[in-house]
Amino acid sequence: KNLALSSALLSTMKAKNSGDDQLDLDAVWLHSLGVAVACKIIAKTAKLPKMKQEEFFIIGLLHDIGRIFAFQFLAEEYLKILTLQKESRQSKSACEKEILSMTVPEAGSLLAEKWQLPENIRAGIRYHREPQLAEDHSQCCAIINIAISYVDRESVGWVEDCQEVSAESLKLVGVSEEDLSEPMLILKDEIDKAKDFIQE
Repeated sequence: KNLALSSALLSTMKAKNSGDDQLDLDAVWLHSLGVAVACKIIAKTAKLPKMKQEEFFIIGLLHDIGRIFAFQFLAEEYLKILTLQKESRQSKSACEKEILSMTVPEAGSLLAEKWQLPENIRAGIRYHREPQLAEDHSQCCAIINIAISYVDRESVGWVEDCQEVSAESLKLVGVSEEDLSEPMLILKDEIDKAKDFIQE
């Protein structure tokens, strides 16, 4: 069910290519798929209900729609963000605000609102970098935040900067890196399975 929905979403949003050859849209989608798989593993490790595990898979898949939109429609501006990140010591969010007047997650949340996506998905898109600000959805956003770190660590898809796993996010979810060490051993295999299904 998750992978069928993933496939449908991929087909819809990949209808338009990236606005610049330097921006690899397929790599962003692979990263998003990796985050979705990791979210499910983390939710299972945290012993959350199976329905929640499925829900977090979908939210993980959609968390980066702001970047996908930027790659497609704001390619020139996004390349400026990447250059600014390399040349300055500013954070990713600060660079995005300087060039776009908003962060990529903020842009994604505006899209999600326009598409009338559920509140939990909108929160995951908007607050995955700052789970502590997500109020009722802080646990969900923390799961995405942790998942991103693990997927970046494995160099899956589009990786701009690999952040350490946030201790605050782990606390919000109620798991430790030790708890996740064994479950995450299957991450790359599970991503490959999901990718193979989508490419069929």
